[in-house]
Amino acid sequence: MLRSDRGIDDLSMGFRAKGAMVQEAMVCSLDLAIGSESMRMVVDEVLSGVDGIAFSSALTVDTFMETAHAMSPRSVIMAALAASTVGAMGPLIRTRLEREGVRVDAMPLEAVMPSLIDATMEASKGRNTPWAMVPS
Repeated sequence: MLRSDRGIDDLSMGFRAKGAMVQEAMVCSLDLAIGSESMRMVVDEVLSGVDGIAFSSALTVDTFMETAHAMSPRSVIMAALAASTVGAMGPLIRTRLEREGVRVDAMPLEAVMPSLIDATMEASKGRNTPWAMVPS
């Protein structure tokens, strides 16, 4: 299985659970944008209060959470996320968020951006504050 050095183990664990022998090869290295200006701006917006936040990959979850933890106590981060509608691109991202203790409100049936937008917007109906999209 070809993957990055930052990938989550769900896929390889799933194959192993089904009896497959899995050989993994790390073919690329991804640097997280932890603490980058753009990520700090997103975290600031979320901590200030937004209607929703949409995560398109497990890497964006990791980057957001690590930046947020560097900027604010966990209780503040979790309260801000609990007050927002949280969208996840698919089951792997949903699982990653839930492992962090984040409730996921929307997950599209089809893992494509338009479906993520539609599902998350539908789940957040009635809110009137800004939105945050975690940069990929």
